[in-house]
Amino acid sequence: MLPILIVLELILLIRRYKNNKLKINLTVLYTAIAILFAISLAAAVILFKMSKMTEKSRTGTASTQLSLLAQAISDYKLDTKSFPSENDGFNALFINPGIDNWNGPYLLRKMPSDPWGTSFRYRLIDGKPVIDSAGPDKRYDTKDDLKAKEESNQSPPGNPAPPSS
Repeated sequence: MLPILIVLELILLIRRYKNNKLKINLTVLYTAIAILFAISLAAAVILFKMSKMTEKSRTGTASTQLSLLAQAISDYKLDTKSFPSENDGFNALFINPGIDNWNGPYLLRKMPSDPWGTSFRYRLIDGKPVIDSAGPDKRYDTKDDLKAKEESNQSPPGNPAPPSS
């Protein structure tokens, strides 16, 4: 709002100068316009950088949420010896779908939507869970989707891996 008022004031000064009602040095006027332009440019750069930081923050939040969901699914499997069905999905983390050895709930509260307002998606592909977020474009199966990282089957250093059968 302030830059608009300054520009209007400068326009009035130019009109007065042309009418010889007020004598003003044009150099001062041009300098004021240049300063106003520089301030506007700096503000635009700052806003652009802040929007990038906000998007980076949203991506980090979504990754953390995906990790929490993946850990809850992993805990569910440890107890029940199977992953939730696609039909039960994340609800199986809160309500026993009729499975023996269910020791939930596996999350303290229901997971909200991702930072862009889209629900997380749970699927079973080749018997393994895939948990993903649609990402900033809010559409699944595009290049900006975020996926929960698969759990590694490797043992930590110093602990031998169990023999596979």
